[in-house]
Amino acid sequence: MSKPDDEAVLVCLRVIDANVVIPGSTQDVCSDCGEKIWVSAASRKLAAEKEAKFLCMACANRRAAQEKDVTVEPITEEQWKEFRDAIERG
Repeated sequence: MSKPDDEAVLVCLRVIDANVVIPGSTQDVCSDCGEKIWVSAASRKLAAEKEAKFLCMACANRRAAQEKDVTVEPITEEQWKEFRDAIERG
């Protein structure tokens, strides 16, 4: 499946692969394969702002291998906070 040059995607863990889930995360589906994924609150907010589609890690890896020009954005401060809080909670 080819994508438009300006398409934004947000990569998420598949439910079956997740050992830890960020509190407040909800389930959604990968826009390519339909596999269930976890989406944190900060990631859902970012996806709405960027009009991004959700991809599971497997589909993101497949797309990245096929694409010549992929831009990866850094994780946001809000997403880092979710990770830090989850780690501190244990």
